[in-house]
Amino acid sequence: MAGRETAAWKVLETFAQAAQESGLPATDDFNCGDNTGVGYFDVNQRSGIRWNASKAFLRPAMKWSNLTIITGAHTQQLVMEGKRCMGVEYRGGDTDYPRPSRGAR
Repeated sequence: MAGRETAAWKVLETFAQAAQESGLPATDDFNCGDNTGVGYFDVNQRSGIRWNASKAFLRPAMKWSNLTIITGAHTQQLVMEGKRCMGVEYRGGDTDYPRPSRGAR
């Protein structure tokens, strides 16, 4: 487990040891396609609370004055100016919505 920060609790270690003694294999990676085994899951946490993409990125971005968040939309195309994204064309329901760049408004 080198390089990974993992909370180690005696009760979890005891449970894992008992599971292995009863025939369940130990595993370090539950992302390899076979979830059989006992071990720690990789999770994103902050101060012991699950930290997902919404909390880490979306909620802070909601305060930005130059960003509009639209739910239920599917991106069709990014509006690029050089290497910079200036807008998004998206679909909501059965309607296409063009989102011009700032310079085109």
